[in-house]
Amino acid sequence: MAAAAGASVNKVEDMANVAEADIYLAGHDHRKWAVKRTRLRLSHGNEILTLKERKIVLGRTGSFQEGYTPGKDGYIHNICATPSELGGIEIILTPTLHKKDGLEHTSLEIDVLV
Repeated sequence: MAAAAGASVNKVEDMANVAEADIYLAGHDHRKWAVKRTRLRLSHGNEILTLKERKIVLGRTGSFQEGYTPGKDGYIHNICATPSELGGIEIILTPTLHKKDGLEHTSLEIDVLV
């Protein structure tokens, strides 16, 4: 019996609770999904605390293994797993240079296509 779709999501969310990153991806279960989330953090500069947000991506990387091809046996067929959508996800990173008070810094916009 295949695991519920929520189990796949929960495993990737668990990764996001363990380590600080912008993108969290996992394979193995052949599902293809991705979601953008907003993460908040406290930042300090010049003795002032500010609340900052940034986008993160959680996702499962998808599969290119056909599970149910007429006349063909395979791993997915043999264990009676549910079919999964073929293909992968695409993550688009767009850096932007900002100038403020004579200083330069960059920001990174993250977008994801499923």
